[in-house]
Amino acid sequence: VSSILDHVTERQSEGAQGPPVVVALDGPSCAGKSILATALALRSGAAVVAGDDFYRSTLPRLGVTQRDQMSDAAVVDAVIDWERLRAAALLPLRARQSATFQPYDWDADDGRLAPPKIIPTADVVILEGVYAAQPDLADLVDIAGYLGVDPQVRASRYAERKNDPEWQRFWERGEAHYF
Repeated sequence: VSSILDHVTERQSEGAQGPPVVVALDGPSCAGKSILATALALRSGAAVVAGDDFYRSTLPRLGVTQRDQMSDAAVVDAVIDWERLRAAALLPLRARQSATFQPYDWDADDGRLAPPKIIPTADVVILEGVYAAQPDLADLVDIAGYLGVDPQVRASRYAERKNDPEWQRFWERGEAHYF
């Protein structure tokens, strides 16, 4: 946490009051990105944007056969709605405006979006999630970090989530291609 915040402070000292510093925390599922983002936010007052809030609403409607037919690169592109994340969250926050958007409704998990969520402006914005440092967002990210995890620890954490095995296999294909 301290090391990342040192980089943020260094970046902030490089110039006058400009846009907030955007930190992307990337890494595989179950690495602890959300926990790290929370710790950083508690120490710095950062706004946190969860990449999972921008899960594509069309994905739950795809059957196993349709998912299996996708290339690994297509899996990466299909999981998160980068255009919506960029337009509804990162661009407003970079402009020092609050971001208002409808996150994916994980309780329903059927493609619906939940009620609007508001993220207030802050001097530091943390984007956390698998694919957070992906190239399509590079122009908006100031600091990118990768959080790795021991494979056995990751497997244990994954087991606790009790994901559908077919879904996990699909997700893993995208991550293997991306990382």
